[in-house]
Amino acid sequence: MKIDLLAHRGAWNDPDEQNQSIAFERALSAGFGIETDVRDHRGKLIVSHDPLTQDENDCLCLDDFCRLYRKLNANSCLALNIKSDGLAAKVQEILTHHDINNFFVFDMSIPDMLGYLNQSLPCFTRQSEFEHSPVLYEQSSGVWLDAFESTWFDAGLIETHLANRKNVCVVSSELHGRSREQLWPMLRQFIDRNDSDAKLMLCTDFPHDFHHDDQGVLQDSQRFLA
Repeated sequence: MKIDLLAHRGAWNDPDEQNQSIAFERALSAGFGIETDVRDHRGKLIVSHDPLTQDENDCLCLDDFCRLYRKLNANSCLALNIKSDGLAAKVQEILTHHDINNFFVFDMSIPDMLGYLNQSLPCFTRQSEFEHSPVLYEQSSGVWLDAFESTWFDAGLIETHLANRKNVCVVSSELHGRSREQLWPMLRQFIDRNDSDAKLMLCTDFPHDFHHDDQGVLQDSQRFLA
């Protein structure tokens, strides 16, 4: 089966490029999906992991992010990490305006998640070593499969979710400061031996390495071309 690769905050060469237009353009031009963060600031939806401490002009708004996606004729998946409550209607309005359909939202509070589900927006529920039973599983489109301290899950859990027609997005180990040498070989074996109508995705800082790095070892030196 195929695995879709999501570039965590874009395809960045320097941490300062995270969630910036240059990183998003690199990722989309390479055919990768994107995981990014959405919050509100002074009445606008912006792309930012943290609350703004700088001038808002230094930060990309969600509308411009979607405009870039359309400009590049992209069709890869967008994973929108919702950082503020009460944004469902506005998120839906912006994505609909730009005719973006390949996306999901995740990581909002449970009451806020109900609002997205009520508007029929695709939501992923989280599962981790601290959240063994994913909330609102039946209503969710997929599972955000996280591992904060160790790779606690195996291929069998992924297979179970896919068999339940739930898409799965696995969080790569380097996002939590660990080597990917255990996770990536397991995922490679899984996609070679399995097939499913549901989607399997990997959110990673190194999407360009997945099909080329046989060791699965974190290599900070290899980044993207400008």
